Amino acid sequence: MGLPFPSAILTLRFCGKTGTAQIADPNGSGYLTGANDYYHSVVTFFPADNPKYMLYMAMKRPQQDHGLLGSQILGKLFNDYIEYIMVKTIRRKKDIGCK
Repeated sequence: MGLPFPSAILTLRFCGKTGTAQIADPNGSGYLTGANDYYHSVVTFFPADNPKYMLYMAMKRPQQDHGLLGSQILGKLFNDYIEYIMVKTIRRKKDIGCK
């Protein structure tokens, strides 16, 4: 997987795994059955060739946002966080004179 960065000639390769799990019924009998009765999660390590960062995000019972599914909402947030982390890292290295 790769993540392109705007205004930079850089593509970040990362490793990730998504997950979806049912939510147990609080009455102790099976699982909840509503359309949003799930946990959605994603974890990634990056950069893929020499991981320095790990990011985990999870949502319980996400509500649709403009027709997006829980995994799509997490994916957008995830990309924003990774971009923020990597841009801050690149700027910090430039500030201290690293290549």
